[in-house]
Amino acid sequence: MAIPANLPLGAAGLGAGARNAEVAYWTGVAYEGLGDHQKAVESWRRAEAPAQPGGGRRGGQGGPMGGGAQQYYQALALQKLGQMDQAKTIFAGLVESGKTALQQPAAAGGGRGGRGGRAQSPRARMASAHYLTGLGYLGLNDRAQAKSELGQAVEMSPDLVGARVALAEIP
Repeated sequence: MAIPANLPLGAAGLGAGARNAEVAYWTGVAYEGLGDHQKAVESWRRAEAPAQPGGGRRGGQGGPMGGGAQQYYQALALQKLGQMDQAKTIFAGLVESGKTALQQPAAAGGGRGGRGGRAQSPRARMASAHYLTGLGYLGLNDRAQAKSELGQAVEMSPDLVGARVALAEIP
């Protein structure tokens, strides 16, 4: 089933909120599979646009790592568009951000805070940092490091779906 060309990116929740880059990237992949190179490129160009502030936390977004998964999909779109150096820079930045987050001390207290008054537990924060680092390594094509980081993320937080999916896709 083809996605109608006149469907705005924000329609039916597509591209609205925190998952713009991911939705646009996968839409491009779908168009590529259908043989519609022009629409694929249009989708990847939407994915390469910087994330808009104010996105939600669903799917592991938000928190101390920001839109790390969205940056990953942004970089994948850049690769599809032939912008390898820019993609590599984003992937390396994800690794660096994840490593930095792993070195941060746990927040004092366990009180309310963060978005919507919910603080992220130290375990969830560490799992997210491993996930972010794993995505960076995955993008840099370092499968062994990606597998290790994503495995740690899943071990710490088995409900971290993005990490589970990424880990399962590594041969």
